[in-house]
Amino acid sequence: MPFHAQLLRRSASICGAGMLMLILNAGPGTAGASVLAPRAAPRATAASAPAFKVVPAPDPDPEVAGTTDVGFTAVSAASATDALAVGPNPTEAPVQGPFADHWNGTAWTGMQLPAPSESTASLLGVADVAPGNGWAVGFSTNTSTDQDQTLIEHWNGTSWSIVPSPDPAGGSTGSDELWAIAAVSPTDIWAAGDDFVQGASIQPLFANYNGTRWTAVAPPPNSGGVMLGLTAISPDNVWAVGDISSQTFTSAQWNGTSWSTVSTPSVNAGSNPIEELTAVTAVSATNLWASGWVGNIDNENKLEPIILHSTGGAWSRVTAPNSGSEGSRLNGITSDGADDVFAVGTTQDSNGSLLTLIEQFNGSSWKAIPSPDPGKQGSLTDNVLTAAGSAAGDIWAVGAFNKQGDCCDLPLALEATLAA
Repeated sequence: MPFHAQLLRRSASICGAGMLMLILNAGPGTAGASVLAPRAAPRATAASAPAFKVVPAPDPDPEVAGTTDVGFTAVSAASATDALAVGPNPTEAPVQGPFADHWNGTAWTGMQLPAPSESTASLLGVADVAPGNGWAVGFSTNTSTDQDQTLIEHWNGTSWSIVPSPDPAGGSTGSDELWAIAAVSPTDIWAAGDDFVQGASIQPLFANYNGTRWTAVAPPPNSGGVMLGLTAISPDNVWAVGDISSQTFTSAQWNGTSWSTVSTPSVNAGSNPIEELTAVTAVSATNLWASGWVGNIDNENKLEPIILHSTGGAWSRVTAPNSGSEGSRLNGITSDGADDVFAVGTTQDSNGSLLTLIEQFNGSSWKAIPSPDPGKQGSLTDNVLTAAGSAAGDIWAVGAFNKQGDCCDLPLALEATLAA
């Protein structure tokens, strides 16, 4: 299955390494999350749309270039000259390990990461806490038992290493997965996802790093589903968003002591819609945004992008532009100030084309802004944006594109610099 198809097709049962799609990305920035990034200088007027450009990203596995699909699932930036992007293992590559790219302010450099023995592995969230201090989360799948275990890796500025991580479900009948990560500080980092024991329902999984080790933290009572996005504001204010069986939005907040469920709005989209919240970002403790999408609207092949807003309590829905003859979905969101919030995703046309989608909140409303579409497959446009991240006025949108003449998807990175 092509990388973009994995991102655009999601099962109600999320366990298993075969269901690799966007998530991520991540806290103050995406379906994969990071610390609250340095903000650009305040603006007196509504922001104008920045110009996004394609920045070349290396193929993570040149030995199988043109024979397998790869792409980014998450991105996080510590500064304008330091960012990390991660992705799952190439689906047909002989080395079944995840990959990461590092941005130094000039170019992306590819890195192959370690994977647990006798397992395939995927990374779905990343937090660039500071230069030389990055974390990535995901899961590995045992090739013998087909069960998933959490995977956490650390970047020390030179190399990546696997760090012990909790697996509450564990065993031969349980699976544990991490989809997002966000950092309050180097000694207070959160990861979120799901765990599943055969015969039981899927439950949110939360893990916290205290500077020494990762430990599991109890989810809200009577909660279910998977958490796909995180944002960390302070030690007593962390937010997560996701879905329950891809049919209902869900959200939770950490108050320094425990996680509790936060109310999300219902969507009137017919009898059997697909509903997901994919990412969350915080401008401040009283200004939060979440991205998502609704599919199978009225049992038809139509999509609708979702944007939610919170002032620190229950979420409310905000109007989001919807492009394409079959609609659009939003996969990631990031903020670089109250007048510069960006949501990214994909627009689908009835002819089969997939186009990049970037929407901007300029202080008063959400608008779709121009974004490059480098990918082509024959006469069709073929691109997907999966996550967003930002720091100090530098905005990233990442995903995958199909290079004309090749069979397969490659990593895609778009960058824009905000005006001072």
